[in-house]
Amino acid sequence: MVSKWAKACSIISATALFLGFSACGSANTNRSGTAEGITAEDVEKALTDDSKTVELTFWAPSYNAMKASVEAFQKKYPHIKIDFVNPGSSSDFNTKLQNAITAKKGVPEVVQFGYDSYGQFAMTGGLLNFKNDSLEKYLGDKYLDAAWKGVHLAGGLYAIPQDIAPMVMYVRQDILDQYGLKTPTTWDEFYEIGKQLHEKNPDLYMSYLELGQSKYWSNYYREAGAKIWGVGSDTSLSLDFDSDKAKSVDEFLTKCIKDGVLEPVNSGTDEFNRDMNNGRYASWIDEEWRGNLIRSSFPSQSGKWKVYQLPSWEKGAKSVTTGAGSVLSVTAATDPSKRAAAIAFADWINSSEESIQAFQDSNNGFFFMAAKSFRDNYGEGEEDPYFGQNVSKLYFEAADNINSDWEYLPFGVQLDTMFTDVMAPGLEAKEDVATTASKYSDAIKNYAEKQGFTVTVK
Repeated sequence: MVSKWAKACSIISATALFLGFSACGSANTNRSGTAEGITAEDVEKALTDDSKTVELTFWAPSYNAMKASVEAFQKKYPHIKIDFVNPGSSSDFNTKLQNAITAKKGVPEVVQFGYDSYGQFAMTGGLLNFKNDSLEKYLGDKYLDAAWKGVHLAGGLYAIPQDIAPMVMYVRQDILDQYGLKTPTTWDEFYEIGKQLHEKNPDLYMSYLELGQSKYWSNYYREAGAKIWGVGSDTSLSLDFDSDKAKSVDEFLTKCIKDGVLEPVNSGTDEFNRDMNNGRYASWIDEEWRGNLIRSSFPSQSGKWKVYQLPSWEKGAKSVTTGAGSVLSVTAATDPSKRAAAIAFADWINSSEESIQAFQDSNNGFFFMAAKSFRDNYGEGEEDPYFGQNVSKLYFEAADNINSDWEYLPFGVQLDTMFTDVMAPGLEAKEDVATTASKYSDAIKNYAEKQGFTVTVK
């Protein structure tokens, strides 16, 4: 029987069109959209009090994946009418939402984002800040710590976590075995083993370094505890590319690239897919949903792939990173009389057993939900015949060790654009990573300041 978790995939890609802050004003202190006065009791009452009808509009790029859960909610709480809208792709969604907010017309009450894309709307007053003691306790107790931290920005609470994707290392065990190499458990071992592999066969690499998105590069720093950026308030950011931890990661990546351990490539090409299929890379470092795609893409390689925890920066240390996931937010334009119901709906969709089960049943697979209760029903797992392991337990272990001391800058896609313009060429040219990262830091600083942020460089 195929393992439940081997079919895992994240609900929504964290890619979205960045709509510059200039589209709706520069960084500001708009706090008109807050949930002051709304308590946990108000949220619960919104679900149980059917004496009045509440109408909510919900926009989600993952429309098809969420349809069953929305239908389950509507059946259980018919007094809360959900107008569920498919806004198109992530980029279409962001454009439509920004246009609606700017026009102050047709703004939905509830919206779905990736962790790295809600910030651009939160920082410009487009999302409801529902941080207060009552809701922090009521909602926060339901979700994994890293996921809960991920929906806070500049001291505010702007979303409810939906799913989260811990990263693991998928290994072509047959390749390592062929060359008499062991599986690395630390990044030092990863480098040494990868160097030996490349020396034995110059056509092979231990893995690759993604050039198309910033998150795969920044995840090395997150796992190492190098907080290269942070959000101080809705008008201030910090950059710290020169810490000792950051420099250690720079040095590691530099030698990996120069010594043939990591090959800088863009994974969004047919050539990459062919190379991965042909065994050019002995490992694939990615989010837990990648296991599902490996199985479907390379069915003849069953038994050749194994799943391991990420190598650690220090032997025995347990720190993992995550690269994707989704959240549900309530817009600041939501009528105050509807806000408790909107929060209740978003929370029920993301944490109730009925909704989680509907996600799984309707999608022929299993999302790694951010709700703590998810473990109760799916934590044990079973052996996956493709990997020959109980990958469920491995994924849960990875999720338990996600480094939550991390913040997303409120212009995620622009961050990717600067990465491909500034970082990627340097990585491809095998420059010292510290040199290229310094240019990237300058680009981020210049961009943020033009949007009205005060930037502190440490």
